Amino acid sequence: MDTVTVYLLNARALAGREETCLPLLTPKRRRAAEAYKHESARLRTIAAGLLLRDVLGVQDDADLIYNEFGKPALAAGRPCFNLSDGGDWAALAVADFPVGVDLEPLREDWPAGLRRCFLPDELAWLDEGPAAERFWVLWTRLEAVLKARGTGFALRERTVPLLEDGRPWYFKNAVHAGCMLACAAPAPFELRLTERRL
Repeated sequence: MDTVTVYLLNARALAGREETCLPLLTPKRRRAAEAYKHESARLRTIAAGLLLRDVLGVQDDADLIYNEFGKPALAAGRPCFNLSDGGDWAALAVADFPVGVDLEPLREDWPAGLRRCFLPDELAWLDEGPAAERFWVLWTRLEAVLKARGTGFALRERTVPLLEDGRPWYFKNAVHAGCMLACAAPAPFELRLTERRL
């Protein structure tokens, strides 16, 4: 079975090291990080850039290309990857096939209007158990599959079921450091989490 490896970096550990880390990022990511006023968002953006550099060797803007919806890919081709961040963490999913990853802090509350994003059987499943955890399972799967497809929310219609593997997407969830993580891919896979320290 193929593997999706998710590399995780604690962005909070970069506090006070921004001046050292920023020059290591691509110019585009450095500008994005510097544009954030909130330290936590800035640190997560830096952490994601450091993962791209450390794991995939991305050192310049020309190392990446983007599809029409803004999804990045390596200019050299494989491997496929996807980025996410949440809480104090940045996540980089890497695989030999299209992959999406989402990472969200586990909270007891969420915007009620997001329920409209789910299909009827998903809403029924959500209401059957611990609502907060089930909501984050569904939400991270939804985000992961939209990112794996490379469209994000640009395509409004959603028919991909989030509760069934293989129709046509496969999912894995994991809880890491108070965050719900989900990966989506078009083939069965094993999920491996690897925490990085830079």
